[in-house]
Amino acid sequence: MVLNPITAVEVVVLWPFTEDPAEAFLAIMTASLADRRASRVVKYCRTTVGRDRAMLRAPRFRFDMACSNLLSVGATVYLMDDRRKLWRAELTAVEPKVEGRDMAFALPQGEIRWRHYFVESLGHALLMVSDDHHKRLQLYRLNWDARWWMRMPTSGLSDNVLLLGRVGSAVVPASAAAGHLPGMVLVVCQPWRSTILHMVLNFCGGGGEQPWFWTESRLEAGLDDD
Repeated sequence: MVLNPITAVEVVVLWPFTEDPAEAFLAIMTASLADRRASRVVKYCRTTVGRDRAMLRAPRFRFDMACSNLLSVGATVYLMDDRRKLWRAELTAVEPKVEGRDMAFALPQGEIRWRHYFVESLGHALLMVSDDHHKRLQLYRLNWDARWWMRMPTSGLSDNVLLLGRVGSAVVPASAAAGHLPGMVLVVCQPWRSTILHMVLNFCGGGGEQPWFWTESRLEAGLDDD
C-alpha cells in the first residue's frame, strides 16, 4: 500500500522491485551521530530472498545532520557529507567500493548552515539546497563525469512539485499534490520525538501527537535573492 502524504489517499500497488539486480537494491545510511568520522556509512541488500545486508565504507566521510544525505538511482548510491563532497558506489559490482569526488560549490554568505536534499527524477540525481527556514532555495542536477552541478530553473520541474524530507524526498506531479502549483516545494518537518506509532495513530484517526507539518515555498526563491 502506498500512502500519499499530502492528500492521505491510499493506493494498493504491486511490489515495485524485480529480480533484476540493477533494480533490486535497498540502501540506508548507518553513520552514527556520536562519531562524525565513522567510515561505515552505507548498509545495503538485494531485495531478492535470502540476501544478507552488507556494509560499505567511505574513508574520510564526515557525517552531518543537516548536510549528509543518501540517494539511490537504480543500483547507484550517492552520498554527501558536511563539506558537500560527493560519494558514489555501484552496487552491482562484485565488490562495491565508494568513490569520492570534490563537488563543492560556493554558497551565498549570511547563513550559518545550508540544508541539502537529494531527490531522483527520471533517472537523474537532483540536489535541493535550502536555508534553515526553507525560504531561499536552489535546485541542481548532477553531472558526475564533469564534476559539476548544473543549476536548474523553475521550468526544470515541468508540471511537478518537490516533496522534501529528511527520511526521503520525491518529485511528484502537481495533479497528485492537492492543488499545489508546479514549481512548489513542500518540506515536511518531522520532530525527533515522532514515532511510527504516532504516525499510525494520526493517519488512522486515533489521536495522538501530530508528527508532521509542512512549510511551503517556490523554486523562484533562489539563493541569490534577498
